[in-house]
Amino acid sequence: MRSISLLALLVFAFIGTAYGDVTITATDAGGGKLRIGYQTTGTLTPVAFALNIQLSSGATFSNVTSLAQPFNYYPSRFRDFINPSNPNWENPNYLPTSSWGEPAALGGLGTSGVTIEMASMLNPYLATNSNADFDADGIINLMDSSIFSENWLMDGGMADLDGDGLVNFRDYAAFLDGHFDPIPMSGDLLLLQLNGTGIEMTTANISLNLYRGGIVLEDASLGNAILPAQVTVIVPEPATLFLLLLGGVALRKRKA
Repeated sequence: MRSISLLALLVFAFIGTAYGDVTITATDAGGGKLRIGYQTTGTLTPVAFALNIQLSSGATFSNVTSLAQPFNYYPSRFRDFINPSNPNWENPNYLPTSSWGEPAALGGLGTSGVTIEMASMLNPYLATNSNADFDADGIINLMDSSIFSENWLMDGGMADLDGDGLVNFRDYAAFLDGHFDPIPMSGDLLLLQLNGTGIEMTTANISLNLYRGGIVLEDASLGNAILPAQVTVIVPEPATLFLLLLGGVALRKRKA
């Protein structure tokens, strides 16, 4: 039977800042899954990640699962699928991948490339001398997060808090203004499921999506990231993947 594993790998992204480094990791999670994580040192922590992941040789991404509770704000998906008055965080369309058709984004699930956009969720705070109180109600909360998502990637406007003419994660870090749940120094971000038909292996290219801000620290600074050009991975055929999933279901029933 064809080998069903991803080649173990490490991807290093060194953020050039006096406050420490951020390292992006990618490892074999078994069953054709690619685990993406991070490690950081120093006094400032990352609050947002924007990554492009591209496969070669016809392999595709079939699913993505977020693993990072602190990073559960996905701007374009929030705009399209979350009602701030009654949010359903279990909505199956609320994923850490860019919505289809967004500018400077790869094709998404079902294609060979995905754009990841995920950031820390806001903790509400009083709007003292803040430009982030978009609805002018005196408190910066989920409703303002919703307005930010409606302005995501627009050319300027009320959410362009750094005044550079584009609303991205650097503006979102200014919007948070330090009001977010504690972020661990290291952890997992997400799992990506890879599929391939008649493919022994593929190369995965991982890069920063700088249009969205790349990796942004809590002070809204953007560091210099160094990523490998490509990583070789072994992918399962869809039929083999189905057998693995079926075996997993049977194992859970046996334990139950």
